[in-house]
Amino acid sequence: MPRPGRATRRSDRGAQAGRTSFVLLLLGLLAGGLACLLVVNTTLAANSIEIARLQQEDAAGTQRLQELGQQVATAVSAAVIAQEARRLGMRPDPLLGFVNLRTGRLGVAGVGASGAASGGAAGHRAAGHRAAGRRAAGRRAAGRRAAGNGASGAGRRP
Repeated sequence: MPRPGRATRRSDRGAQAGRTSFVLLLLGLLAGGLACLLVVNTTLAANSIEIARLQQEDAAGTQRLQELGQQVATAVSAAVIAQEARRLGMRPDPLLGFVNLRTGRLGVAGVGASGAASGGAAGHRAAGHRAAGRRAAGRRAAGRRAAGNGASGAGRRP
């Protein structure tokens, strides 16, 4: 029969080995968890730096967009356009001509019937515009009459 002391020592050694492996398992899990935590923390720090950089770029882009919007707003103002035109050598026309699309006549803004009859340069110019308008209207009317007299009706739309 075996001695009772030896069996106890062997079972103590088995229990000791089981405890040691359990402690090593716990230490390994703890070290692995800490390593994962370190990786996650490092990744989050790198991403937060990237986010801060992108936010700064976005703020700079927004500021640039506002500056360009202000530049466009000032560049399209009438005073700036007139100043730039004068710088380029352009001068405003004292007699502004226009075409009446309903009647097809040419007119001059700021010159009434008395201006055309006054005999001044503006009057002659306005009269010339009116005469040219009447001639153009006459040609259009003649073209419509000629198109309307066609026997076959070709070229006319229903």
